[in-house]
Amino acid sequence: MSGSSFHPKIAVELINVETNQVFAKANMEASQLPESFEKSTTLHLGDDQWTVEEAIPMHADEFMLTGKLTLKLRKVLLVSPEELLYSIPSISHQLPIIVPEAAYGNFVFMMREDDWKQFEFLPKDTTPDIEKELEKVQEIWDAHSQLVDENWYAFKKLHVRTPIAHASLGIKLADFTDFFGIETIGSVSFHSGEGYVKNGFSAICEEFHFYGILQDGHIEDLCIDKIEDFSTFTAFLLTHNLVLVDWCSCEIITG
Repeated sequence: MSGSSFHPKIAVELINVETNQVFAKANMEASQLPESFEKSTTLHLGDDQWTVEEAIPMHADEFMLTGKLTLKLRKVLLVSPEELLYSIPSISHQLPIIVPEAAYGNFVFMMREDDWKQFEFLPKDTTPDIEKELEKVQEIWDAHSQLVDENWYAFKKLHVRTPIAHASLGIKLADFTDFFGIETIGSVSFHSGEGYVKNGFSAICEEFHFYGILQDGHIEDLCIDKIEDFSTFTAFLLTHNLVLVDWCSCEIITG
């Protein structure tokens, strides 16, 4: 940009959005400023980093005409790795494949990636492998947990679980829906992105929300969203020779 109508120096006013107060003013060369603040922008001021929440005006051709620019900034808080805390003691190492189309169009069960397979149905004969993984989760509880408030723990480390190797559960979807009186099957997706779990299904039964993976009309993997009372599943576990693992609580529910 050139011409007498443009200001080579811009009077920049910096406002902290937390306090809504001006904390600095500076005369800056127009060439030091971006042509637009439409994209996310971070400023380095001394030893601190600030993100631009709002720029008035947003484009260089405007603030070069007026010679004035107001930036509303939020300070970036840098946390050392030693201070980071996790909300859960363990997550699954293996996330499902995501595809663009839903397997079932009736409804979509939305969940967080961290919640994937936290309450998992597994063959009873995999119990020794389950117990080995639970020992590692228990170590997190014993050595790396801290009470944040009366009812909530946080964790300095978390255990990334090795998937329990097992064949397909082999439960016919029709038998599963008949057992729990389920009428409608939906799909599964994560809050963090677009797409759907490949061959994923979900089902609602009273207060229970099941989800998992289907293959050729049979349930390969089966999980459930968190509930309070697992005694309801006793007959189901016995019928299919399964256990239900509550990974974060280090609990194995048997039939």
